[in-house]
Amino acid sequence: MTFSNGSPKTPKDWLDKQFSIIPCKNKVPVVTNWQKENFKVAIEQWTKLYKNHNIGLLLLGLIDFDIDNHFINRFLGRYLKTCGAIYGRKSNPESHYLFLGELKSFKYVMPKELESYCKDFPHGNTLCEIRSGSGHQSIVPSSVVEGEDVVWSFFANINSYDGDLKADISKIALSTALSILYPAKGSQDNYCTAVAGILAKHTPMNETDINVFVHNLAVCSNDSEPHQRMAKGTSAKNPATKSLGMPTIAKIVGCTVKSIADIFSWVGVKDSGSSFTALRCYTTEPKYWQLEYKGKWITIMDSSILLSYTKISILILENCYKV
Repeated sequence: MTFSNGSPKTPKDWLDKQFSIIPCKNKVPVVTNWQKENFKVAIEQWTKLYKNHNIGLLLLGLIDFDIDNHFINRFLGRYLKTCGAIYGRKSNPESHYLFLGELKSFKYVMPKELESYCKDFPHGNTLCEIRSGSGHQSIVPSSVVEGEDVVWSFFANINSYDGDLKADISKIALSTALSILYPAKGSQDNYCTAVAGILAKHTPMNETDINVFVHNLAVCSNDSEPHQRMAKGTSAKNPATKSLGMPTIAKIVGCTVKSIADIFSWVGVKDSGSSFTALRCYTTEPKYWQLEYKGKWITIMDSSILLSYTKISILILENCYKV
C-alpha cells in the first residue's frame, strides 16, 4: 500500500513547486546545458518539445539517497530517520529517499578485491550512493525506466533530514558491507569483537552506540547467537580481545587489511589500516605468512602472532626499527 496524496507527478507539478527538471530519454538528459545552476525549462517549452520524455529532477538543493543493493534494507529502519518522499520501480522499489538540503555526492562501493562476495548482485560492488547538487539528477515518478514505471512508494512532503544524514547513511553502508562479508558459525564472535574494537579505537562512538551497532549487525546477518554479541562495545577494551581488529577481519574474510580499512573509512576511521597494506599466506611445509608494513615484507611463521598486538609490535621493531 502506498501513500502519495499531493505528490508531484507531472512536469507542471514539479515546476509549480519551484524545482528544476530535465527532459531525459531513459536516464540520459537530452539537453547539454542542464548542469548549469541557472538551467530552467518552462512548462510551455516542456509541453512543446519534451512531452513524452522522462522527468529528471535536478538535485540542486536536494539529496537523493539512492539504494542499489537490497542488503541496505536490513539496516534502513535501524538508522535512517523518517523520510517524506520515497520512490522506486518494480525491480528496485523504495530505492530513492529524497530530502531537502545538499551533501557532497559519494558512492559507497565495496573494494574490487571483494567482488567475489558481490558477483550475484545486480549492481555488483555498488551498495548505495548520495547524489546531490547541480551536477546530478534523479529520474522521478511518472517516468519509465527500462520498461518499468517509476512510482511513489510514499509521499508526504520533501523535508530536511532531522539529524546527520551523511553519518546515518555511512552507518547503513558499513553495516551492509559487514553483513555481506559476515562469516559462518565459528568465526562470528571474533568478527564482531574485531568490529567493536575498531569502532572503539578509531571513532567517537560510545560504548552503547557500539553495542547497538554490533548487535544490529549480528541480528540482521542471521548470526547463530546474536544475543552473545550484545555487549561487544562494553568489552571492546578487554585486554584479552582488544588486539582484535582489521587483521582479524581480513583473515576471516580472506582479503588484505586495506580492503577492510576502505569500508571502515566510511564512518571516519582514518589511517588505521594504511600501515598494513597486504597479507600473503604460503601453504608450504611449514606454512608461513608475509605481512607488508609500509612497503616492507615481514615473514611470520606462527599465525598466533597475527592476532597479537604486542607480538606484531615487537616484530615491526625488530624488522623495521619503528615503534
